[in-house]
Amino acid sequence: MERTTNPIAILGGSGRTGRPLVRAALASGHTVRALARRPEEFPASDKRLVVVRGDAREAPAVLELLEGCDRVIVTLGTRKGERPGYEEAMRVLVDAMHARRIVRCIVLVGLAVHAPTDRPDARAALTRVFMRLLWRAPMEDKQRGADLVMASDLDWTLVRSPFIQVGPSLGPLHSSHAPTPGRPVRAADLAVFLLETAARHDYSRTAPFVCYSPGVRDAGSAPRLSSSRTAPNASGLPSR
Repeated sequence: MERTTNPIAILGGSGRTGRPLVRAALASGHTVRALARRPEEFPASDKRLVVVRGDAREAPAVLELLEGCDRVIVTLGTRKGERPGYEEAMRVLVDAMHARRIVRCIVLVGLAVHAPTDRPDARAALTRVFMRLLWRAPMEDKQRGADLVMASDLDWTLVRSPFIQVGPSLGPLHSSHAPTPGRPVRAADLAVFLLETAARHDYSRTAPFVCYSPGVRDAGSAPRLSSSRTAPNASGLPSR
Protein backbone atom coordinates (compact mmCIF):
# COMPACT_ATOMS: atom_id res chain seq x y z
CA MET A 1 0.00 0.00 0.00
CA GLU A 2 1.25 3.47 -0.88
CA ARG A 3 2.36 5.40 2.17
CA THR A 4 3.31 9.09 2.09
CA THR A 5 4.79 11.34 4.73
CA ASN A 6 1.59 13.39 4.70
CA PRO A 7 -1.08 12.60 7.29
CA ILE A 8 -4.44 11.10 6.37
CA ALA A 9 -7.45 13.11 7.56
CA ILE A 10 -10.35 11.05 8.92
CA LEU A 11 -13.81 12.48 9.49
CA GLY A 12 -15.88 10.17 11.67
CA GLY A 13 -12.95 8.46 13.38
CA SER A 14 -14.83 7.63 16.58
CA GLY A 15 -17.67 5.71 14.92
CA ARG A 16 -18.34 2.05 14.13
CA THR A 17 -16.11 2.05 11.04
CA GLY A 18 -13.95 5.01 12.00
CA ARG A 19 -12.39 3.28 15.01
CA PRO A 20 -10.96 0.30 13.06
CA LEU A 21 -10.04 2.69 10.24
CA VAL A 22 -7.88 4.77 12.58
CA ARG A 23 -6.29 1.59 13.98
CA ALA A 24 -5.61 0.19 10.50
CA ALA A 25 -4.05 3.45 9.30
CA LEU A 26 -1.76 3.65 12.32
CA ALA A 27 -0.82 -0.04 12.02
CA SER A 28 0.14 0.58 8.39
CA GLY A 29 2.54 3.32 9.45
CA HIS A 30 0.44 6.33 8.50
CA THR A 31 0.13 9.54 10.46
CA VAL A 32 -3.52 10.31 11.14
CA ARG A 33 -5.42 13.50 11.88
CA ALA A 34 -8.96 13.00 13.22
CA LEU A 35 -11.74 15.35 14.28
CA ALA A 36 -13.67 14.96 17.54
CA ARG A 37 -15.94 17.12 19.63
CA ARG A 38 -14.23 15.81 22.76
CA PRO A 39 -10.65 14.77 21.89
CA GLU A 40 -10.05 13.58 25.46
CA GLU A 41 -12.62 10.82 24.85
CA PHE A 42 -11.27 9.72 21.47
CA PRO A 43 -10.99 5.90 21.43
CA ALA A 44 -7.33 5.74 20.33
CA SER A 45 -3.99 7.17 21.35
CA ASP A 46 -0.70 7.13 19.44
CA LYS A 47 2.22 9.47 18.82
CA ARG A 48 1.24 9.51 15.13
CA LEU A 49 -2.37 10.45 15.89
CA VAL A 50 -3.49 14.08 16.18
CA VAL A 51 -7.07 14.66 17.31
CA VAL A 52 -8.46 18.10 16.45
CA ARG A 53 -11.30 19.50 18.54
CA GLY A 54 -14.36 20.52 16.56
CA ASP A 55 -17.44 19.62 14.56
CA ALA A 56 -17.53 18.52 10.91
CA ARG A 57 -19.90 21.40 10.15
CA GLU A 58 -17.44 24.01 11.45
CA ALA A 59 -15.19 25.37 8.70
CA PRO A 60 -12.30 26.48 11.00
CA ALA A 61 -12.13 23.03 12.63
CA VAL A 62 -12.14 21.20 9.28
CA LEU A 63 -9.47 23.51 7.88
CA GLU A 64 -7.31 22.75 10.93
CA LEU A 65 -7.98 19.02 10.51
CA LEU A 66 -6.78 19.05 6.89
CA GLU A 67 -3.53 20.89 7.59
CA GLY A 68 -0.68 19.03 5.88
CA CYS A 69 -2.87 16.15 4.68
CA ASP A 70 -2.96 14.77 1.16
CA ARG A 71 -6.15 12.65 1.35
CA VAL A 72 -9.37 12.48 3.32
CA ILE A 73 -11.54 9.52 4.37
CA VAL A 74 -15.09 10.24 5.56
CA THR A 75 -17.13 7.82 7.70
CA LEU A 76 -19.52 10.37 9.17
CA GLY A 77 -22.91 9.40 10.52
CA THR A 78 -25.84 11.10 12.23
CA ARG A 79 -26.20 10.72 15.97
CA LYS A 80 -29.60 9.84 17.39
CA GLY A 81 -31.58 12.93 18.28
CA GLU A 82 -29.48 15.31 16.17
CA ARG A 83 -30.75 17.24 13.20
CA PRO A 84 -29.40 16.00 9.87
CA GLY A 85 -26.17 17.85 9.04
CA TYR A 86 -24.44 15.68 6.44
CA GLU A 87 -25.03 18.04 3.52
CA GLU A 88 -23.65 20.91 5.57
CA ALA A 89 -20.58 18.88 6.55
CA MET A 90 -19.87 17.88 2.95
CA ARG A 91 -20.17 21.49 1.80
CA VAL A 92 -17.67 22.54 4.46
CA LEU A 93 -15.36 19.67 3.53
CA VAL A 94 -15.33 20.39 -0.21
CA ASP A 95 -14.56 24.07 0.43
CA ALA A 96 -11.82 23.17 2.94
CA MET A 97 -10.23 20.68 0.54
CA HIS A 98 -10.11 23.36 -2.13
CA ALA A 99 -8.55 25.79 0.35
CA ARG A 100 -5.92 23.20 1.37
CA ARG A 101 -5.43 22.04 -2.24
CA ILE A 102 -6.27 18.42 -1.43
CA VAL A 103 -7.96 16.41 -4.15
CA ARG A 104 -8.30 12.78 -2.97
CA CYS A 105 -11.44 12.04 -0.97
CA ILE A 106 -13.00 8.68 0.02
CA VAL A 107 -16.56 8.88 1.36
CA LEU A 108 -18.40 5.97 2.98
CA VAL A 109 -22.15 5.96 2.36
CA GLY A 110 -24.96 3.43 2.46
CA LEU A 111 -26.73 1.44 -0.22
CA ALA A 112 -29.56 3.97 -0.47
CA VAL A 113 -27.31 6.67 -1.93
CA HIS A 114 -27.84 6.97 -5.67
CA ALA A 115 -25.19 7.72 -8.29
CA PRO A 116 -26.01 8.97 -11.82
CA THR A 117 -24.63 5.80 -13.45
CA ASP A 118 -26.80 3.44 -11.36
CA ARG A 119 -29.09 0.93 -13.02
CA PRO A 120 -30.59 -0.76 -9.94
CA ASP A 121 -32.44 -4.06 -10.18
CA ALA A 122 -35.81 -4.53 -8.51
CA ARG A 123 -34.36 -5.75 -5.19
CA ALA A 124 -31.93 -2.83 -4.90
CA ALA A 125 -34.62 -0.33 -5.86
CA LEU A 126 -36.99 -1.74 -3.23
CA THR A 127 -34.27 -1.56 -0.55
CA ARG A 128 -33.68 2.10 -1.33
CA VAL A 129 -37.37 2.94 -1.25
CA PHE A 130 -37.77 1.16 2.10
CA MET A 131 -34.80 2.94 3.69
CA ARG A 132 -35.93 6.33 2.43
CA LEU A 133 -39.41 5.76 3.81
CA LEU A 134 -38.07 4.68 7.20
CA TRP A 135 -35.41 7.41 7.51
CA ARG A 136 -36.56 10.02 5.04
CA ALA A 137 -34.88 13.16 6.42
CA PRO A 138 -31.44 11.62 7.10
CA MET A 139 -31.44 9.76 3.78
CA GLU A 140 -32.34 12.86 1.79
CA ASP A 141 -29.66 14.81 3.68
CA LYS A 142 -27.14 12.05 2.94
CA GLN A 143 -28.03 12.07 -0.75
CA ARG A 144 -27.64 15.85 -1.01
CA GLY A 145 -24.24 15.62 0.66
CA ALA A 146 -23.13 12.85 -1.68
CA ASP A 147 -24.38 14.88 -4.64
CA LEU A 148 -22.19 17.79 -3.55
CA VAL A 149 -19.13 15.57 -3.51
CA MET A 150 -19.95 13.96 -6.87
CA ALA A 151 -20.54 17.38 -8.47
CA SER A 152 -17.16 18.68 -7.26
CA ASP A 153 -13.86 18.61 -9.12
CA LEU A 154 -12.27 16.47 -6.40
CA ASP A 155 -10.78 13.04 -7.02
CA TRP A 156 -13.59 11.37 -5.06
CA THR A 157 -14.70 7.80 -4.50
CA LEU A 158 -18.03 7.01 -2.86
CA VAL A 159 -17.84 3.58 -1.24
CA ARG A 160 -21.33 2.14 -0.81
CA SER A 161 -21.63 -0.44 1.90
CA PRO A 162 -24.44 -2.69 3.16
CA PHE A 163 -25.05 -3.10 6.89
CA ILE A 164 -21.90 -3.04 9.00
CA GLN A 165 -21.14 -5.36 11.90
CA VAL A 166 -18.40 -5.30 14.50
CA GLY A 167 -16.46 -8.56 14.72
CA PRO A 168 -13.43 -10.49 13.50
CA SER A 169 -12.31 -10.06 9.91
CA LEU A 170 -13.89 -12.36 7.33
CA GLY A 171 -11.46 -11.47 4.56
CA PRO A 172 -10.99 -8.83 1.88
CA LEU A 173 -13.87 -6.91 0.36
CA HIS A 174 -14.32 -6.49 -3.37
CA SER A 175 -16.07 -3.88 -5.47
CA SER A 176 -19.30 -4.62 -7.25
CA HIS A 177 -21.43 -2.83 -9.82
CA ALA A 178 -24.60 -3.83 -7.97
CA PRO A 179 -25.55 -3.71 -4.29
CA THR A 180 -25.81 -6.82 -2.15
CA PRO A 181 -28.55 -5.87 0.32
CA GLY A 182 -29.05 -8.11 3.33
CA ARG A 183 -25.47 -9.34 3.64
CA PRO A 184 -23.50 -7.37 6.25
CA VAL A 185 -19.79 -6.61 6.12
CA ARG A 186 -17.37 -6.38 9.03
CA ALA A 187 -16.17 -2.92 10.06
CA ALA A 188 -12.54 -4.08 10.17
CA ASP A 189 -12.68 -5.34 6.57
CA LEU A 190 -14.39 -2.16 5.40
CA ALA A 191 -11.70 -0.07 7.11
CA VAL A 192 -8.99 -1.89 5.15
CA PHE A 193 -10.89 -1.39 1.88
CA LEU A 194 -11.28 2.36 2.56
CA LEU A 195 -7.61 2.75 3.42
CA GLU A 196 -6.45 0.86 0.33
CA THR A 197 -8.86 2.79 -1.89
CA ALA A 198 -7.47 6.09 -0.60
CA ALA A 199 -4.02 5.05 -1.82
CA ARG A 200 -5.16 4.16 -5.34
CA HIS A 201 -6.96 5.87 -8.20
CA ASP A 202 -8.68 2.93 -9.91
CA TYR A 203 -12.01 3.96 -8.32
CA SER A 204 -11.54 7.64 -9.15
CA ARG A 205 -14.86 9.51 -9.48
CA THR A 206 -16.90 6.31 -9.19
CA ALA A 207 -19.26 4.90 -6.54
CA PRO A 208 -18.55 1.17 -6.12
CA PHE A 209 -20.55 -1.12 -3.87
CA VAL A 210 -18.56 -3.43 -1.61
CA CYS A 211 -19.15 -7.08 -0.82
CA TYR A 212 -17.36 -10.31 0.02
CA SER A 213 -16.49 -12.83 -2.67
CA PRO A 214 -18.96 -15.73 -2.97
CA GLY A 215 -16.62 -18.14 -1.15
CA VAL A 216 -16.52 -16.11 2.05
CA ARG A 217 -18.87 -17.37 4.75
CA ASP A 218 -21.82 -15.14 5.53
CA ALA A 219 -21.20 -12.39 8.05
CA GLY A 220 -24.65 -13.03 9.47
CA SER A 221 -28.14 -11.90 8.75
CA ALA A 222 -28.87 -8.22 8.51
CA PRO A 223 -29.89 -6.57 11.79
CA ARG A 224 -33.60 -6.25 12.40
CA LEU A 225 -34.80 -2.81 11.34
CA SER A 226 -36.44 -0.91 14.15
CA SER A 227 -39.71 0.91 13.72
CA SER A 228 -38.42 3.70 15.97
CA ARG A 229 -37.10 5.58 12.93
CA THR A 230 -33.74 6.35 14.49
CA ALA A 231 -31.34 8.12 12.19
CA PRO A 232 -28.92 5.98 10.17
CA ASN A 233 -25.18 6.55 10.26
CA ALA A 234 -22.80 6.66 7.29
CA SER A 235 -23.26 2.97 6.68
CA GLY A 236 -27.05 3.06 6.74
CA LEU A 237 -27.32 1.49 10.22
CA PRO A 238 -29.38 3.11 12.97
CA SER A 239 -27.12 5.08 15.28
CA ARG A 240 -26.22 3.41 18.57
